[in-house]
Parts: sequence; C-alpha cells; structure tokens
Amino acid sequence: MTYRRDSDIFAGYGYVIRKSKFFSPKSRPYNNFDMNLEKKMRSNTKMVAWIVSDCDTPSLRELIVEELKNYVDIFGYCGTLECKRSTQIKCFKMLEKNYKFYLSFENSLCKDYVSEKFFQIIKWNIIPVVYGSANYASLAPPHSYINARDFKNVEGKFPDQINGLDNNSFKFLQLVSKTSR
Repeated sequence: MTYRRDSDIFAGYGYVIRKSKFFSPKSRPYNNFDMNLEKKMRSNTKMVAWIVSDCDTPSLRELIVEELKNYVDIFGYCGTLECKRSTQIKCFKMLEKNYKFYLSFENSLCKDYVSEKFFQIIKWNIIPVVYGSANYASLAPPHSYINARDFKNVEGKFPDQINGLDNNSFKFLQLVSKTSR
C-alpha cells in the first residue's frame, strides 16, 4: 500500500472529483477555476506564495525557488512569513485573496508522488505551479495547474497558456520554465 498508482492498494494524499456544474473550456491555464479569475488575477497584488517546512530536499526545489526569489513570498519554517496549520482555512483565504500562483513543489521526485499540498491548494482560486514526477494530467482537470517541468522553452505553447495574465506573471513563468529543467 503506497502512493504509487501501480501498487496493490493505492493510498495517495488526495484526489479530485468532477463537479456537477459544467465549465466551458477556454484556452487559459486556469479554465477550471472561477470564471472571474482573470479579473482577480489582474487585481491581486502579490505574485507567488509557497508554504514550506522542509528546507533541504532531494528534489532540490529550494534551488529553483532561489532563482524565483524576487517573485515568491515564503511562509513556514523555511521562510520569513507565517501561516499556521491551526488557521489553515484562514491562511488559504488570504493566499487566494492576495496571490496569483502557489508553488506546489514536491520534496522528492518519485513516480506518482503528489503530496497533500497540491490537493489542498487546488480547491482555491489560485493557480498551482507544480514540480514533481507524477502524471498530473491523470490526477487533475486539464488546465487547472501549470507544470514547471513541461516547459522546454518559452517560445511555442508557453506564452499561449498564460494569455490574459499580466506582464509580471509572464516574467515569473518565463523564469520557472528556465530554472525547472
């Protein structure tokens, strides 16, 4: 019994189920979120949040975040900001109100491993940027997240996926695509 999808008994950290309400498809990375998200994304004043307590990891995610430091506010043991587990709902509401993106970077790059951080944040109107070795397409709705490991360059489809976001968002995502290879 493990988090691996090919184990005898799958015991992952979470799952996503389809809502009965239908969302019309759009060519945006957040098409499964609230339809007013584009407006919200333009009005949010902060770029990226990350809640983290494991500062040195096998995935070396901290090195990627170091490259993104001008965009990321770090909460938890590894950062300077506080977001207590005891007030988790209040914390997520604050993130949703102020931030455009949330880093859901895994501490280990293992097949099928997706921690609870991804499943917790996907409930909110904030775009998760994932970094892991799982097949996120099999776990989450299309266009409901941005996978940092998908981008080989910023030319082709990458700019199209962030159509509608502001210039700072574009710069941040360009940097994600360069540092996460």
